[in-house]
Amino acid sequence: MAQSARADDFSDDETESITGLAAAEKVVISSTLKSPYAWPNTTVLSGDVVDLVRELVESRTFDDRSQLLEYVPRLLDAPLGR
Repeated sequence: MAQSARADDFSDDETESITGLAAAEKVVISSTLKSPYAWPNTTVLSGDVVDLVRELVESRTFDDRSQLLEYVPRLLDAPLGR
């Protein structure tokens, strides 16, 4: 079992990043996560993933500042850099 990291295990920059991430509103789509959630400021949605993502894409923002990133998978012909 992995040990959880303590605050003194991180550099100042890492601590600042972790603090910022904890403060940010997050949306997670899951059919298995149950409250209480390990992440603060997290909304967990469950249901039809395609419908949920479609609704999020149509709204484009969650809090008038966060943008939903779209992922478009692609098939590579060869490993990158070759």
